[in-house]
Amino acid sequence: MRSMAFRAFIAQGKFMVPSPNSKSFFLAGLLDIAFEQHRALCLLLMYGMSSSAFALLRTFIETSYRAIWLQTCAPEKTVKKITETTGDGFPDISRIITDLVNKSGIHEFRTHLPNLSLLNDFTHTGSIQIVRRFQMVHKKSSCFEQDVLICLGHADHVLLILALLFYGTYGENPHVQEIQARFMALLGSYEIPESI
Repeated sequence: MRSMAFRAFIAQGKFMVPSPNSKSFFLAGLLDIAFEQHRALCLLLMYGMSSSAFALLRTFIETSYRAIWLQTCAPEKTVKKITETTGDGFPDISRIITDLVNKSGIHEFRTHLPNLSLLNDFTHTGSIQIVRRFQMVHKKSSCFEQDVLICLGHADHVLLILALLFYGTYGENPHVQEIQARFMALLGSYEIPESI
């Protein structure tokens, strides 16, 4: 619920989308989809469905990082291809993360996220998912609490980066510092399971 409240506060911000065929229109669409995916992650976790939440985590990260990459790294030719054709035009997530790290010099784009092969395993129900399922049976709630913390920790961090970039570029939201303050308060409110 706290994570959903954080997302709802971010979504209250006002922003302008200049023209329907511009890069900013696609950014607004990606942001809206990311907000929905973040909400869905929280709802899945509220119903105890951590495996499904982890599967959605990858989609949420890719949506968010596409938006950040489109705004900060995409060559004009690629932007045109994305916004004016029916083809996808986006590179794969590994290339997007590499571009973001190279452009910004901020290794957080790589190190603060789950390993891509780990995300792939969660998305496609690989061995890690199966092992986690058996751990849940034996460890009861402690394993689920770990999953919630890991999933929401990554999701909220990515949402913060996305919100700061988007509102810093297109927003009329005067509360960017409030977004950061609320994020820090949210992190401080997480209770770390003893088994982590």
